[in-house]
Amino acid sequence: MAEKCVHQGCGKLFTDANEECKYHPGPPIFHEGQKDSRRVADLQALRATPKLIVSKGWKCCKPRVLTFDEFMTIPPCTIGVHSTTDKPPE
Repeated sequence: MAEKCVHQGCGKLFTDANEECKYHPGPPIFHEGQKDSRRVADLQALRATPKLIVSKGWKCCKPRVLTFDEFMTIPPCTIGVHSTTDKPPE
């Protein structure tokens, strides 16, 4: 019977517990608080208001992105085996 891997970034169905799994061992990061770096005059010219930039990524690897769609495409950084529990492999 196929089981679903609970590793973040994987989520695949598997039948072989030794099958290779690519995943993120660290938690997702959604960091808010950086201000828009454009000058006030530029913002007024664009009729925009300063917005907070929210960077997204995984604690376990380097890429940081700005949109959720980009976040979902960050490739997994770790290779191991599939798991049905959230406990790290021993």
